[in-house]
Amino acid sequence: MRIQWIRGATTLSLALTTMLLPVIGITSGLSTVTRSESALFIENFNYADRVYAESKKTELGDQVEMDMAVKYLYDQDLYGMVSFQTDPTENRYDNKTSKLELLLFHRYAPFSLQLDSELNSDDGSTGGRSIGLDLDSEKTFITYHHSPHWALTFYPFNFDGEVGHNLQTLDVTRLHSLTGAPSSINHTQIGDEKFVNKTIPGLELQWMPSRVPGLKLSTSYGVASYLYPANSDFNLETNPNADRWERREDIGYKFALDYQNRDLTAGAQYVAHTNSEYTGSLLAAAASIYGSYNWRGRVTVDGEVTWSKAGSAPLRLNRSGEWFETTTPFQPVYSDYYGDRQDWIDQLGRAAYLKVGFPIKTTTPYLSAKYLDSNFIYRERESAHLLRTADESSSHGGLVGLGVGVIFKQNRMTITPQLEWLRAQNPVFSNSSDVRQDRFLSRFKKEDYLLTINVSYNLGDS
Repeated sequence: MRIQWIRGATTLSLALTTMLLPVIGITSGLSTVTRSESALFIENFNYADRVYAESKKTELGDQVEMDMAVKYLYDQDLYGMVSFQTDPTENRYDNKTSKLELLLFHRYAPFSLQLDSELNSDDGSTGGRSIGLDLDSEKTFITYHHSPHWALTFYPFNFDGEVGHNLQTLDVTRLHSLTGAPSSINHTQIGDEKFVNKTIPGLELQWMPSRVPGLKLSTSYGVASYLYPANSDFNLETNPNADRWERREDIGYKFALDYQNRDLTAGAQYVAHTNSEYTGSLLAAAASIYGSYNWRGRVTVDGEVTWSKAGSAPLRLNRSGEWFETTTPFQPVYSDYYGDRQDWIDQLGRAAYLKVGFPIKTTTPYLSAKYLDSNFIYRERESAHLLRTADESSSHGGLVGLGVGVIFKQNRMTITPQLEWLRAQNPVFSNSSDVRQDRFLSRFKKEDYLLTINVSYNLGDS
């Protein structure tokens, strides 16, 4: 998470947290801890911004990524939290969000329960306000702690299908289901038909072996249903007619390993689902191996390798996720200027990242390097489905990034400026002196450099 101070948002978050206190008070009888041990505080705030790029000039404030959480802690077993987040990859508009997250946690041995709901201040076209469950959140769960070494968790909405850290993917198990069951799907919406984004709910089993302190192994399994035309000759691009619809199921699964001791943090993840072709998913599977090592407080090394397997027919939806982005001409699947499918679809992509730091008291200068191959799909704008040539027929073709930065850490505050040089095999970076309405006519470049800044503050354990 990434966030900064915003005076108005802070005031609003504090006010909403106060609204939660009566709810928390209802269940406070379950605890014998005195009120003097409770506290209201800012849990964390994070802020990330692209300051300057050669291809786009000054970008400061254009696409900010930030979040903040205010927490009311009644005791270690009961707390409420209010947070908000702006993320250009998820929000409908840059630097804006109409949703506030309301979270309530309670531990009552041997169970832990957490509820994640949203307050939406711009619900639908009417601009109304609504409150309800966050239907794709991994933060809603019920965990049964069988022993210190075994735990079983039920996720009713999402068992967390993202993988990676520095090379983080989007939710692998996100699928698109069309409501309304129309007789034909074309470039215009008819009636109330629209796409609904869903994630796969499921169960997660965790094992923490006593013989290896710090090791955690987990496996997840889940199923989600979606609507799909029943006629065997249906094809969204060539034959978008459906005489009837049927409910189908998409099965998702995940395997994860995490290990941590005083100097080493390491882990691996693998997530996949079975029906990416029929659900229009961006990804069919993804895997990641990462590690971080601190050598005697003199050198820190962070490394990661991530793989992505693109979906067979990923739908190119608009930013709201309710309908297709390209309707004239009608191109429901990611396509280039000529109408042909883009080259990364149904392909395996790879990426690697390395960072070496040299701690000096509260300051850590570092060098970083990364490589993304021509088919790698992840959440940043250097992804193969976003960074493309003028006619969108090719991705960057392979991208190398070299960076230098400094981590300034003081108590719970961390500030990290970084300068990065990027080199692509194909001309994919926009030209600041040649911007046209039709990108096909613009001239693109193979190199770019980027200045970014990250600010984070963390008080709690989350």
